[in-house]
Amino acid sequence: MSSLPLHHFPLPGTIDQIEPITLGLINQTFKVRCSTPDGPLHYILQQINTSIFRQPVAVMDNIQQVAAFLSGSNYPRHILQALPTKTGESFCVDVQNQYWRLYPFLENSLSVQRADRPEWAYEAAYTFGEYARYLADFDVGKLQVTVADFHHTPKRFAHFQTSIGQASEERLAKARALIENLLNAKHLLAHYPALENCQRVVHYDTKISNVLLDAQTYKGVCVIDLDTLMPGMLAYDYGDMVRTFAPPVDENATDLAQVFVRPDILQATREGFLEGIKDAITKEEKEQLTDGARLIIYEQSLRFLTDYLQGDLYYSTSHPEQNLQRAQNQWTLLQDFLRQTT
Repeated sequence: MSSLPLHHFPLPGTIDQIEPITLGLINQTFKVRCSTPDGPLHYILQQINTSIFRQPVAVMDNIQQVAAFLSGSNYPRHILQALPTKTGESFCVDVQNQYWRLYPFLENSLSVQRADRPEWAYEAAYTFGEYARYLADFDVGKLQVTVADFHHTPKRFAHFQTSIGQASEERLAKARALIENLLNAKHLLAHYPALENCQRVVHYDTKISNVLLDAQTYKGVCVIDLDTLMPGMLAYDYGDMVRTFAPPVDENATDLAQVFVRPDILQATREGFLEGIKDAITKEEKEQLTDGARLIIYEQSLRFLTDYLQGDLYYSTSHPEQNLQRAQNQWTLLQDFLRQTT
């Protein structure tokens, strides 16, 4: 812990506790407690994973631009904004060329890992929708694309096709049925060009844990995890809510009987999002929401199976079949969503 670059930040009082936070899968995160004459203060210190986010300066610039824009409005939630270093920057770089940022810890807040109640789904979706509403007038051209083609489903499909020709015979044999299913669903890509025409500020990682909720009321407090904040498609933000809110289990579940869309959670998610965004969504974007959900679930199945066929290069796995199982999980979810929405 002594190697953490806390000396770059003008922290008050004395640092007396540092705890690792292990919930996140991408960035290394710590909770820091400082003792002051007025009582303890808490902060979140986070290292940006530059293997995933190869433009950390652009990531922080996007976050700070959006924070400044929201601060100049009457946005009613807490705005995630990095605390400045001693030299006034939004991040510091340590001796190993790692990038770090510091955020205030929001007391009396929590994140839930699964949308187990319709009211939680509604509130999180409302908070994401409201976030998009207040950013509707932001000049999206000012933001940088921090992960190229992050949700470009046709390119994900092309990568999938390439991976088929590169896979081992053993993995091809195990994945053959799912490969055929995903190839036969290529027609879903026809909906993509219309979605791509509607560019705005998007979060692009809208799982429920990325909205902090009030620990007592479960009302939205703050939208967090903004590393994928960039120009993109609103339908994919909604779609990723459906993908992660609606099933009772996550993408690692292997009991496919448990992989389905809960109608009450789906309804609460849609209603909350539309109520949050209000009239800041166009008629065209509203009509695209269901297609966005279909495409992003399809895309995630493609991505998991591509990684399996390539030998598990991207996603962490605990056993050799995990990415294949994840891909089947998402394919199963897609089938139930299509059944309920076609």
